[in-house]
Amino acid sequence: MQPLNPLGLALAAVAVAATLPTLASAMYEDQAGKFDWHIESIGKPKDLHWAKEGTHAVVASERAVGLADAANQGKLVWRHVLPADQTLATTAVCGKHLATVADTRHGPLVQVWTAASGSLVAQTHVSNASPSAAGSASVVCTAGDDAVLVLDGTVYVLGHDRATSAGTLTASAWGTSAERGTVREARWTGTHLWALTQHSDTLSIVYGAATADEVPTTVRATAGPVAGAKLAGCTKNKWVVFLKAGAVHAARVTPKWEVKDSVVSPLPVSGNIALSAVRDSCFLRLDGGSATAVIKLDAVDGKHAVVYKGPRAADSARVTVSPTTHHVQVQYADRILDVADDGSQAASTVFETASFRATAADEDDASVTLPTIEFASAPSPATGVVLVVTADHNLHLVSDSGAVAWTRHEALASIRDGVIVDYPEPHSWEEAELPSASVLTRWMDRWSSHLAMARGALNAFVADPMGVLLAALEPSTDAANMDAFGFRKLAVFLTHSNAMYAVDSARGDVVWSRVLADKAEYMDLIRGTVGSDPALVRVVTDRATLTVNPFTGEIATGMRIVTPAEEVVGRALPTPLPAHVHRIEGTTVQGFAVVDGGDVVSTFNITLPGDRTAAVALPRRTKVASAGRVMGDRSVRYKYLNPNVAAVVTRPDVDVGELRVALLDTVSGHVLGSYAQVDVDWTLPVHAVRAEHWTVLVYWNRGLVGPAGWTVTVLEMFAVDQDSAPLAATSFAGPRPIVHAASFALAVRDVITGLGVTSTRNGIAVADVVYTTTRSVATIPRRLADALRASTEPKEVLAEAGIVPYAHMLPMGTDDRSVVSHTRHVVAPRIATAATHLESTSAVLAFGFDVFWTRVTPSGAFDQLSESFGKGTLLLTCAGLAVAAVAARAVLNRKLLRIQWQ
Repeated sequence: MQPLNPLGLALAAVAVAATLPTLASAMYEDQAGKFDWHIESIGKPKDLHWAKEGTHAVVASERAVGLADAANQGKLVWRHVLPADQTLATTAVCGKHLATVADTRHGPLVQVWTAASGSLVAQTHVSNASPSAAGSASVVCTAGDDAVLVLDGTVYVLGHDRATSAGTLTASAWGTSAERGTVREARWTGTHLWALTQHSDTLSIVYGAATADEVPTTVRATAGPVAGAKLAGCTKNKWVVFLKAGAVHAARVTPKWEVKDSVVSPLPVSGNIALSAVRDSCFLRLDGGSATAVIKLDAVDGKHAVVYKGPRAADSARVTVSPTTHHVQVQYADRILDVADDGSQAASTVFETASFRATAADEDDASVTLPTIEFASAPSPATGVVLVVTADHNLHLVSDSGAVAWTRHEALASIRDGVIVDYPEPHSWEEAELPSASVLTRWMDRWSSHLAMARGALNAFVADPMGVLLAALEPSTDAANMDAFGFRKLAVFLTHSNAMYAVDSARGDVVWSRVLADKAEYMDLIRGTVGSDPALVRVVTDRATLTVNPFTGEIATGMRIVTPAEEVVGRALPTPLPAHVHRIEGTTVQGFAVVDGGDVVSTFNITLPGDRTAAVALPRRTKVASAGRVMGDRSVRYKYLNPNVAAVVTRPDVDVGELRVALLDTVSGHVLGSYAQVDVDWTLPVHAVRAEHWTVLVYWNRGLVGPAGWTVTVLEMFAVDQDSAPLAATSFAGPRPIVHAASFALAVRDVITGLGVTSTRNGIAVADVVYTTTRSVATIPRRLADALRASTEPKEVLAEAGIVPYAHMLPMGTDDRSVVSHTRHVVAPRIATAATHLESTSAVLAFGFDVFWTRVTPSGAFDQLSESFGKGTLLLTCAGLAVAAVAARAVLNRKLLRIQWQ
């Protein structure tokens, strides 16, 4: 038998290997959750409560509340985000229930939730309270899961019908009387509800059962001018502490509700004294001068002992008591101290902010600082761990050994600026070679490197063959290199808490984070990634300009030099400087020409009609694959592709609901087109986006003209004729464009919060409009948001050109397939997009509160295999053909041999 053809076998092997499904790396439209990720945020924590016996924590900010699993990296079990017009004022965990009080335009909103599942039990508006009373409200837990609300100087007993679960919460005033005065604070003793009231200069104690029909008993605590009165003590020993005549008084309330006054002497602090009670304990915190002291109130002989005295702590820092050891924990900006409850031992450090240090290089970097502690929770009753909130808004779990177990990056809820950068390509052999090396030296170096790599791979396979095989089948995301299709990106953020973040788009992992020492103003991308050369990000602070390597976090500091052009526009400009810049103040647009040295010369000044500017859409610089649209009659509509046209949306002087849009050339100052819409609801946001030759507006139509609801208006600019088409890319020649407009209703129930447009590598795929709502991220295909759909040309001409017939409503609001966030609750009002190496695919990043990443295919996955492609069938077919070829070759050889013997 003759030997098999090696070329044929090689081709067959390549064909078979190419069909292996584990080696394919493609993206499909219905792969929900396979390549997208979502970082849920709570925001800067203001309240922390241990729940479920200390294994979970309720975390609350002004915008959201949720339950974090302490044993699972702080992952949220549930979360509720408040509407934009509400602010969370206070929270409390009472047994199995969570009570929240929110400040709304209709007055304080009180809600009761199931702490374990986040389901709403009951709610009510306290209508007789002042609208801003929620800011000073407090919730006091009483027996079982019940609670009372201290609001606007009144105690309200909260109750709901558990039998019917109707969701109606009652708030009945408890013991309201003008003689008793204003309620300052309330506590629960285990059997009675007692409150501290003040009427004129008299402090009184009111106590009784925590029921709506209770008539509480009043006991006078003291008379005369007092200040800073607080309730203190635990269930056994009740105290009223206050300042009077320069002294700190601690009045003990006996079990018979008698008041016995005592004076804390000598005072461990001096100056203007501020006092606060350490909750659920017999400790009192005193701040005065440069010192902070903790005093244990003594119920036996009135000799109050000082258990701690040290430097003054910040007002936001807290003093807590461990529920297991009963030790006192005092919080400072850089550490947390543990103090014995009797002061018999020196304070020990349980945590230091030095644990936040990422690398040793940060110690010598003056542009980077460590986050400071704002406040911390009491230790968990189950494990003794502590939740720490730092000034960068992050939440950390600190173990009893002082180590940071996990961090919830809540700083990402307040992102100021965000950019997407490409990973660099791997370095080539030529870059590592010396230019002066000979050809033989280069050849030997390459072979030695190849042998070293092969030896390392062989050793790794011998040590762990299964791990090597699994690593080969899955694309690695450890190295800072670009993947085959350019799907992997790096999102770089600058937050309002002065922190920088780099997040890998492969899984949403934080690559690095830094807290800047100076106050940051903005961040931008000054150079994109080119080959193996990484991108550079610029951060402008109030004192310097920082150049940041987005892949390593390395920072180079330079002097901040502001050119006249940058002073005009209010932010840094790219290098080299552009030839023209503009500035918008109110409805006035000013244009400037940039001359040598960065000086500016005014070129135009135009005031648009209206009172204020509602939105500005600057042109997005992208590649354009097609300069025109071929119509059904073989004529061509040439796009007006002037890259200097901005869409400026203004509203009138009088609120008559009118919207005006000016398509303004920011170089010449000419208004190239305009559009007006009446009956717009200005209480809801208006959004605009510009790309190529078109502009998309989104606003709420009140229904006088057109259907009520969200409306999408598309403006498209076309050149007048074929001769003027080449001049459509300049601001100084050619006639003004023809503007086509069409409006469509969008059936979306939520408030639309942001608008963007997808990006592709060469502009071949038709772009999608991306929009965000208060709960999702969705897309509108441009083929549906097309101004020519409303053209008066014959339907045959439009149909042959592929233009969808006009319909007043876009199907996107009722089609779940357009929601790229799927069932996730995503709150992210800002959008950034980036192109990948596949023309069909665009990366979408939504941020602003949550962070969400996904990939979309605006024109379908035309350059990828479908997920339903029969790879297994093709593999079997290739294998069968290979076997048939071998068998046929053997038959042919035998036949040829018989012929030769004849």
